[in-house]
Amino acid sequence: MATRWRLCVCSLGILLLAPCSLSEEFSLAGSLHPVVEVVGQDVVLPCQLSPQAGLPSMDVQWRKAGPGFILVHEYMHEDTQDLPGEGYQTRTSLFLQEFSSGNVSLKLKQVQVADTGTYHCFVRNPQWTLEATTELQVAAVAPVFIDVLGPRGQGIGLACRSAGWFPKPELRWIGKNWQNLAMEIVTNMTQNVENLYSVVSHVTVTEGEDNGDISCIVRNGLLETERQSAIHLSGDIFPRVSPWLAAFWVMFTLVLIAAGTCAYLGYTAKRKASQKKRSKEEALLNLERQELHKTIASKEKKIKELEQDFRRARSYMAMSSSSQEICSVPGALPSPILYQRRTFARPGDSVQLTCSVFSRTPATRVIFCKDGEEVSSQTGLVGKLTYDYDLVVSGHSSGNYSCALRAPTLYLSQTSAQPGDSVQLQCSVLSQIPATRVVFYKDGEEVSSQMGSEEKVTYDYYHMVSRDGTGNYSCGYEIKDSDNQLIRSLLSPAQHLSVTGLDLKLLFGITIPAIVVLAVVLYLLGKKVVSLPRDQRCLSGLSGKHQGSTTPQRRDTDICEHRCASGQMSLMLHLLKCRTRQCAAASQNLPDSEGIVDCMCQGSG
Repeated sequence: MATRWRLCVCSLGILLLAPCSLSEEFSLAGSLHPVVEVVGQDVVLPCQLSPQAGLPSMDVQWRKAGPGFILVHEYMHEDTQDLPGEGYQTRTSLFLQEFSSGNVSLKLKQVQVADTGTYHCFVRNPQWTLEATTELQVAAVAPVFIDVLGPRGQGIGLACRSAGWFPKPELRWIGKNWQNLAMEIVTNMTQNVENLYSVVSHVTVTEGEDNGDISCIVRNGLLETERQSAIHLSGDIFPRVSPWLAAFWVMFTLVLIAAGTCAYLGYTAKRKASQKKRSKEEALLNLERQELHKTIASKEKKIKELEQDFRRARSYMAMSSSSQEICSVPGALPSPILYQRRTFARPGDSVQLTCSVFSRTPATRVIFCKDGEEVSSQTGLVGKLTYDYDLVVSGHSSGNYSCALRAPTLYLSQTSAQPGDSVQLQCSVLSQIPATRVVFYKDGEEVSSQMGSEEKVTYDYYHMVSRDGTGNYSCGYEIKDSDNQLIRSLLSPAQHLSVTGLDLKLLFGITIPAIVVLAVVLYLLGKKVVSLPRDQRCLSGLSGKHQGSTTPQRRDTDICEHRCASGQMSLMLHLLKCRTRQCAAASQNLPDSEGIVDCMCQGSG
């Protein structure tokens, strides 16, 4: 029994140690150094199984490291499948005939830049699994070309271009003696969808020590390979500056300056003439506009007068022959039109009054008035244009009837003020339709107006009181319907404002001139009173001349004639007209009475 037990234990140990000993006998090796290949070529990624003896049941799988392993190629012995991975169709293959020698390398055809990376080689059988890695680096080179761009200032422009490099290449410009060019070099690199680089470099070569052979060298650092292109520049190719060119540009600049100066002066003169002409035209236009405004104003005034006469005639419905008056304070303007069925009636009869409101805008309140006093009112309705009122005639019904929209209300901050004070007038418009214009009146005449607003119910006007500010103040408003027709309301009940106190300016304005005039009158009267005896002697001398006296009276007559000529008797002769007439009447029988009368008349003149 013991012997059998030992045999079982030994057999079990052999079975357990067999795979370990078998895996330790094989090894898998890749490439110790990166494999470098040029784009478009085929490459073999080495993977060798040692010892060189194939196994009957061996699976081989190649994967690329990335975001999760990417299957490149797979061989399965059980199903005898040799399949490339997705994206590698027709590009990968294994050396199946060399499996017996342990060669499980992968052949990758038409290498691309995207193939760069680390590849893993897996070999497994039912007893063990082995793995090896190989790194692939892809490079690309391309031909180099130099283009002559032509003159660039004082030199020649060159461009070096090449497309299809990987990884990013290095570019240099080389002059004679294989020294780098000291000019300014501009180099640009771009990468296409295949991750291949294109390089373009520009340089301007001037005439000097760098003339001769110019080379452009592009180097691939991975392959340590260079591609170059060269061009020979001689001295004759560089541009020459002619001395006549500088003179030409100087003359051209001077001509441009002269032309610009002439153009500016001409433009300035033309603009002044145009402004002068425009000012004349504007003056004529303003005159024509003023005349037109005057004509339009006169036409509008006539039209308004005719319109008022027409409305007054249409709205006439008085029960007596007197004309209709509007039911408001003076200055109110009628908007609706009142019709009546009959113009004469007896007590007890019923007369229908129809108020027609020519507006699609609803009136808030329609008022019927008799001789300016309200007798009835109705609330306005939307869409209603006529409002009827059945009047029962009594013994006191004779009068003037009218209708109007509701009047606003006017408030005064104070009813008495002195000249120079400021009085606040507040007009309250209780209307569902916003007023377009609010007007303030004094004794029926407009003194101020304001534009209406949808958000305002009250409108304030600050009136500066003057010495003639006493009067009755009222306000009214205007609205426009959907047809843009203007409707005016009644005026508010009048509020009286009294102006008290003495206007000092007026007092001084009257007193000072009165004092001056009084002083002048007193001076003239005093002067004439002193000369009154002489005037009496003149008159007595005139009468003595007619009685036959010659010498003394003649002297007095000469004095009188002299005073008549010099105009010294102007004021006193006015006061003595009656006596002058008597003197003239007394001298009718004398030969030279005409001269005496002329003297008296001229003195009075």
